[in-house]
Amino acid sequence: MQKLSVINNMERYMREIGANDKLLALILGSLDDWDDNMQIECAKAFIAPLQQNMVNTSNKQQILKLAVEITTDDCNENQVLIDCWIDVFTNVVGKVEIPYVSQVAVRPISEMPGPKNPFPKRKRGNRLLTEMALAIGEDGFEEEPILQRLMMGICRDTNYKIRLDGAIWFKRYF
Repeated sequence: MQKLSVINNMERYMREIGANDKLLALILGSLDDWDDNMQIECAKAFIAPLQQNMVNTSNKQQILKLAVEITTDDCNENQVLIDCWIDVFTNVVGKVEIPYVSQVAVRPISEMPGPKNPFPKRKRGNRLLTEMALAIGEDGFEEEPILQRLMMGICRDTNYKIRLDGAIWFKRYF
Protein backbone atom coordinates (compact mmCIF):
# COMPACT_ATOMS: atom_id res chain seq x y z
CA MET A 1 0.00 0.00 0.00
CA GLN A 2 2.83 2.38 0.86
CA LYS A 3 4.52 1.69 -2.50
CA LEU A 4 1.30 2.51 -4.35
CA SER A 5 0.96 5.90 -2.63
CA VAL A 6 4.57 6.74 -3.51
CA ILE A 7 3.93 5.82 -7.13
CA ASN A 8 0.67 7.76 -7.32
CA ASN A 9 2.40 10.88 -6.02
CA MET A 10 5.70 10.48 -7.86
CA GLU A 11 5.32 13.63 -9.95
CA ARG A 12 4.71 15.69 -6.82
CA TYR A 13 7.70 14.09 -5.08
CA MET A 14 9.91 14.70 -8.11
CA ARG A 15 9.45 18.45 -7.67
CA GLU A 16 10.80 18.40 -4.13
CA ILE A 17 14.46 19.25 -3.71
CA GLY A 18 16.61 16.12 -3.50
CA ALA A 19 13.75 13.73 -4.19
CA ASN A 20 15.02 13.10 -7.67
CA ASP A 21 18.27 11.75 -6.30
CA LYS A 22 16.99 9.82 -3.30
CA LEU A 23 13.40 8.71 -3.85
CA LEU A 24 13.67 7.63 -7.45
CA ALA A 25 16.90 5.72 -6.78
CA LEU A 26 15.14 3.91 -3.93
CA ILE A 27 12.18 3.00 -6.13
CA LEU A 28 14.40 1.80 -8.97
CA GLY A 29 16.45 -0.33 -6.60
CA SER A 30 13.46 -2.21 -5.22
CA LEU A 31 11.34 -2.49 -8.37
CA ASP A 32 12.44 -6.05 -9.20
CA ASP A 33 10.75 -7.32 -6.04
CA TRP A 34 7.35 -5.83 -6.90
CA ASP A 35 4.47 -7.67 -8.52
CA ASP A 36 3.42 -6.96 -12.11
CA ASN A 37 0.61 -4.55 -11.23
CA MET A 38 2.93 -2.39 -9.13
CA GLN A 39 5.53 -2.39 -11.92
CA ILE A 40 2.86 -1.31 -14.40
CA GLU A 41 1.78 1.57 -12.15
CA CYS A 42 5.39 2.56 -11.63
CA ALA A 43 6.04 2.59 -15.37
CA LYS A 44 3.01 4.82 -15.94
CA ALA A 45 4.22 7.15 -13.19
CA PHE A 46 7.69 7.47 -14.77
CA ILE A 47 6.41 8.82 -18.08
CA ALA A 48 5.30 12.32 -16.99
CA PRO A 49 8.52 13.16 -15.09
CA LEU A 50 10.57 11.90 -18.05
CA GLN A 51 8.56 13.97 -20.52
CA GLN A 52 8.92 17.07 -18.32
CA ASN A 53 12.68 16.42 -18.00
CA MET A 54 12.47 16.26 -14.20
CA VAL A 55 14.77 13.23 -13.86
CA ASN A 56 18.53 13.59 -13.45
CA THR A 57 21.02 11.87 -15.75
CA SER A 58 21.93 9.07 -13.35
CA ASN A 59 18.31 8.10 -12.78
CA LYS A 60 17.56 8.31 -16.52
CA GLN A 61 20.33 5.80 -17.06
CA GLN A 62 18.94 3.52 -14.36
CA ILE A 63 15.44 3.79 -15.84
CA LEU A 64 16.76 2.95 -19.30
CA LYS A 65 18.63 -0.07 -17.99
CA LEU A 66 15.55 -1.28 -16.11
CA ALA A 67 13.29 -0.74 -19.13
CA VAL A 68 15.64 -2.77 -21.33
CA GLU A 69 15.81 -5.57 -18.75
CA ILE A 70 12.02 -5.79 -18.41
CA THR A 71 11.20 -5.52 -22.11
CA THR A 72 13.84 -8.01 -23.29
CA ASP A 73 13.11 -10.63 -20.62
CA ASP A 74 11.89 -13.80 -22.36
CA CYS A 75 10.28 -15.07 -19.14
CA ASN A 76 7.99 -12.05 -18.94
CA GLU A 77 4.71 -12.85 -20.68
CA ASN A 78 2.61 -9.99 -19.29
CA GLN A 79 1.97 -7.93 -22.44
CA VAL A 80 0.50 -4.98 -20.52
CA LEU A 81 3.65 -4.76 -18.40
CA ILE A 82 5.86 -4.97 -21.49
CA ASP A 83 3.83 -2.27 -23.30
CA CYS A 84 4.05 0.08 -20.32
CA TRP A 85 7.81 -0.35 -20.08
CA ILE A 86 8.21 0.11 -23.83
CA ASP A 87 6.49 3.49 -23.34
CA VAL A 88 9.02 4.27 -20.62
CA PHE A 89 11.83 3.13 -22.92
CA THR A 90 10.51 5.39 -25.68
CA ASN A 91 10.49 8.40 -23.36
CA VAL A 92 13.95 7.83 -21.87
CA VAL A 93 16.14 6.46 -24.67
CA GLY A 94 16.48 9.80 -26.46
CA LYS A 95 17.39 11.60 -23.24
CA VAL A 96 20.40 9.45 -22.40
CA GLU A 97 23.82 9.84 -24.01
CA ILE A 98 24.34 7.61 -27.04
CA PRO A 99 27.41 5.81 -25.64
CA TYR A 100 25.33 4.68 -22.64
CA VAL A 101 22.49 3.61 -24.93
CA SER A 102 25.01 1.59 -26.93
CA GLN A 103 26.37 -0.01 -23.78
CA VAL A 104 23.03 -0.94 -22.21
CA ALA A 105 20.41 -1.24 -24.93
CA VAL A 106 21.85 -1.95 -28.36
CA ARG A 107 23.20 -5.46 -27.80
CA PRO A 108 20.17 -7.05 -26.08
CA ILE A 109 17.74 -5.40 -28.48
CA SER A 110 19.79 -6.18 -31.59
CA GLU A 111 19.49 -9.91 -30.91
CA MET A 112 15.68 -9.86 -30.72
CA PRO A 113 14.69 -9.26 -34.39
CA GLY A 114 16.84 -12.16 -35.59
CA PRO A 115 15.07 -14.67 -37.86
CA LYS A 116 15.77 -17.57 -35.50
CA ASN A 117 13.65 -16.03 -32.74
CA PRO A 118 9.90 -16.63 -32.36
CA PHE A 119 7.70 -14.12 -34.16
CA PRO A 120 6.38 -12.31 -31.02
CA LYS A 121 9.95 -11.73 -29.80
CA ARG A 122 10.96 -10.42 -33.23
CA LYS A 123 8.02 -7.99 -33.25
CA ARG A 124 8.91 -6.74 -29.75
CA GLY A 125 12.53 -6.34 -30.84
CA ASN A 126 11.42 -4.40 -33.91
CA ARG A 127 9.31 -2.11 -31.76
CA LEU A 128 12.18 -1.42 -29.37
CA LEU A 129 14.63 -0.97 -32.21
CA THR A 130 12.42 1.43 -34.15
CA GLU A 131 11.67 3.49 -31.05
CA MET A 132 15.39 3.68 -30.27
CA ALA A 133 16.22 4.66 -33.85
CA LEU A 134 13.57 7.39 -33.84
CA ALA A 135 14.75 8.76 -30.52
CA ILE A 136 18.45 8.97 -31.27
CA GLY A 137 18.15 9.98 -34.93
CA GLU A 138 20.96 10.50 -37.39
CA ASP A 139 23.49 11.41 -34.71
CA GLY A 140 22.91 8.01 -33.17
CA PHE A 141 23.34 6.27 -36.52
CA GLU A 142 26.70 7.95 -36.95
CA GLU A 143 27.88 7.05 -33.44
CA GLU A 144 26.40 3.56 -33.48
CA PRO A 145 26.40 2.29 -37.09
CA ILE A 146 24.96 -1.09 -36.08
CA LEU A 147 21.57 0.61 -35.60
CA GLN A 148 21.42 1.58 -39.24
CA ARG A 149 22.34 -1.97 -40.28
CA LEU A 150 19.66 -3.39 -37.98
CA MET A 151 17.02 -1.05 -39.40
CA MET A 152 18.01 -1.99 -42.94
CA GLY A 153 17.78 -5.65 -41.91
CA ILE A 154 14.18 -5.09 -40.82
CA CYS A 155 13.42 -3.50 -44.18
CA ARG A 156 14.96 -6.46 -46.07
CA ASP A 157 13.39 -9.24 -44.00
CA THR A 158 11.63 -12.03 -45.89
CA ASN A 159 8.57 -11.81 -43.63
CA TYR A 160 6.30 -9.04 -44.88
CA LYS A 161 5.01 -8.35 -41.35
CA ILE A 162 8.56 -7.60 -40.22
CA ARG A 163 9.21 -5.44 -43.33
CA LEU A 164 6.02 -3.55 -42.53
CA ASP A 165 7.61 -2.43 -39.24
CA GLY A 166 10.47 -0.95 -41.28
CA ALA A 167 8.07 0.85 -43.62
CA ILE A 168 6.14 2.31 -40.69
CA TRP A 169 9.42 3.43 -39.13
CA PHE A 170 10.44 5.21 -42.34
CA LYS A 171 7.05 6.93 -42.49
CA ARG A 172 7.43 8.17 -38.90
CA TYR A 173 11.10 9.08 -39.42
CA PHE A 174 10.53 11.21 -42.50
